[in-house]
Parts: sequence; C-alpha cells; structure tokens
Amino acid sequence: MLTDSQENLHLIAQVQPNPSNQSGIVPVLESVASISASFAALIGIFLAWRQLGRVVESLHFQRKALESTAKSLELEQQATEAAARSLEIQRKAVQASVILDCSAQYHSIVGAVDEYINETEQSNEDLWWYRLWDLYTKEFFFYKKGLIDRNIYEVWIIELARVYYKPPFNKNMKTRWDAHQEYLESRLPPDDSEIQKFFRRIHEISQQNLSSPPVEFARQIRQAVGTILLETTTPN
Repeated sequence: MLTDSQENLHLIAQVQPNPSNQSGIVPVLESVASISASFAALIGIFLAWRQLGRVVESLHFQRKALESTAKSLELEQQATEAAARSLEIQRKAVQASVILDCSAQYHSIVGAVDEYINETEQSNEDLWWYRLWDLYTKEFFFYKKGLIDRNIYEVWIIELARVYYKPPFNKNMKTRWDAHQEYLESRLPPDDSEIQKFFRRIHEISQQNLSSPPVEFARQIRQAVGTILLETTTPN
C-alpha cells in the first residue's frame, strides 16, 4: 500500500510533461504554422490578383470612355466645320445677291437720268440725286455688315471718287459732290457720324489726288475704305 505521500508524488510525476513527448510536438506545431503562413500568403496573393483584375477592368472601361469621348469630339468638330462651310456658302450667296441688286439699281438710276433731268419740262433732279445717294448709303451699310466684298466696294468708291467733282454726263446739273453734300447734311446723322466722315474723306482724296498716278489714287481710296468699322454678322 502506498502512503498518501507516495501517491501524491506518483500523480505529480504523471502530470509533468515528458521531454520525449515535447520533442515530437514542436515539429508538428512548426509545420502547422508554416502551412498557415503559406495559406495566408496565398490568400494575400489571391486578393491582390483580384484587386489587380478590378484595376485592369476599370482601366479598360476608362479607355473605352476616352475613345468614345474622342470620337464624340471628332464628330462635333466635323459638324462645326460643316456648319462653318454652310454659313460661308450662305454668306457668299447673300453677298452675290446684294452686289447684283446694287449693280442693277445703279444702272437703272443712271440709265433713267434723262427721264428725271429734262430742260424743257419740270425737272426732277432732286429726286434723281436722292435715288443715287440713297443707293450709296445702303451700299455703305451693306459693306459694314459684310454683305459686300471689300474689293467690289473699293472699285465702286474709286469710280465715284474719280468723278466726284463733275456733274453726271456733262449735263447742266450739280456736281456729284455738291449734290451728295446736300444729301449728307439733310438726310443723314450729324457731321461726326462715320458715314459723313468717310465720304468727306473720299471728297478730299478726289480733290487732292486727281493728278496722282492711278495706283496711288486707288491706294488712298482703299486706305479710306479700310477705316470703316465692320460689323460681324451671320446671314439669316
């Protein structure tokens, strides 16, 4: 029979770890830890790969969006260019119509001078002059609005300047400038208006440069035309 003390010592010996058992458990634990670390690393790699896939997919959609935007901008540019070409065609068509109409009116007025200026019957000289200068006034404002090509308008004004000091067709009439001055003062805004200044300048060039070479005379007229402030307009 074991005494109480001997029995307690026997129980204590059973509870205490056996060194031989511990040497077998440690490698197992290390193996488990290694497997766990490897598994965690695999999970990390999987998650990183998954995230990379999402980034690549997002970049793909962004590229598609940029391509769509670029295509849209290209189409808008083409539409803008087409609209600009259409407006230019309209502008030139309007210009041609205005020029033809002004030319027709001018020849109609000049061709009808004998109907208005008659030495034996009541003269309608003032009415004839009014029709002529009213046409020049309209041409001035048409030019300001871009409805008459500059080269065409310059030719018309050069022709006027060369005969400004003469009466039409050597008839017993006022000189063109005298009649035009009366029209400007009675029919148009005050002397400081742009149209008043322009035609006064044309008269000055006409008086001062009649003996100048044609090239120099035309140059000064073109310079005067260049002082007209143009308005930016779009034909309707």
